[in-house]
Amino acid sequence: MITPDICRAGRAILNWSQERLAVAAGVSIGTVRNFEIGRTSPTKGNLRSLEDVLFENGVSIMVENDGGAGIILNKIKLRAHVPGDGYNFEIKYVDLDLVGPDSDSTLWFKIPEEILIKLFGKFDNDMMLREKLLKSQASIVGAVRKWVAANGLGSRGAGPRVIDLSYFP
Repeated sequence: MITPDICRAGRAILNWSQERLAVAAGVSIGTVRNFEIGRTSPTKGNLRSLEDVLFENGVSIMVENDGGAGIILNKIKLRAHVPGDGYNFEIKYVDLDLVGPDSDSTLWFKIPEEILIKLFGKFDNDMMLREKLLKSQASIVGAVRKWVAANGLGSRGAGPRVIDLSYFP
């Protein structure tokens, strides 16, 4: 669960103000301010909203049994799930070696569910898959880089770019 220290650290790593976090999480700025200074504890729903918005923007919270409390800024973010249609990932792609109209834009990539099962085995829920994905960031980012090298960065409309098994090592 998120703590005041983790909340401040998450905002710092994203370079976000308290106001930006509050707006993104759908809570009042007073909720964020009072939580971070330890004056009050938000409702469970508000805590969950703060935690979710940080995670959606790449901040993973490590708990004590992970080697100490802290945060990690991930390269991949689980953005949405369409049942039976795979998982979508949002990857902020900033790569000085790549040249193209979208080289510093947020690009959408989709890894179909059947590929995820081949890569990681069966998963019972989103949280289990999320843990497996975060441990495999290097492989996923590598697959995305291979896809970009093969297909370029040009705009492809509103749909995500589909990553298939051939792009994984």
